[in-house]
Amino acid sequence: DVGPLQERDETVPLDGAESANVDILFVAGILEVYATESDNLFVGNFIYNVEAWEPKITRDGDRLRIEQGGDKDAWGWPDGSGSPRNEWKLEFSPDVLLDMDISAGAGEGDLDLTGLQLVRLNVDMGAGDFAARFDESSDTKMERLTINAGAGRIDVDGIGNVSPQEVVVQGGAGDITL
Repeated sequence: DVGPLQERDETVPLDGAESANVDILFVAGILEVYATESDNLFVGNFIYNVEAWEPKITRDGDRLRIEQGGDKDAWGWPDGSGSPRNEWKLEFSPDVLLDMDISAGAGEGDLDLTGLQLVRLNVDMGAGDFAARFDESSDTKMERLTINAGAGRIDVDGIGNVSPQEVVVQGGAGDITL
């Protein structure tokens, strides 16, 4: 059910990490991803008004998992009145090699990946309107970029700035622009 608006900030310290495997599981709403200016591995701001959607952040060694709370079988639009909100602003260290998986069910996304040291990026989305961009050249060799846009739309700008060694693009009824 839709309830009062809640806002939560989360920080995961760098703790000497040189690399990280990042899993982002986001069901619906607005997702933003950026490079952080802090000395942390991860800084996140979460705004939501469905209690079951409270995000869960876990770190186990070099694996960082950020996922929408609640029972995965019940993920979906809540019953009742009111307007559900789910907004995530996620920032990651530009000083760490990242292997990142982003799974987004529906919504809008601004993935400004400029400055991040991505060695692998997998974006898997269901429906929605997402933009990913790499505005500056990167010294990090991206091994693989995978984009799966089911019924959604995704625009990827500046792909030449990261020069992935391998690009895999899959789409359903959606629209993909590289």
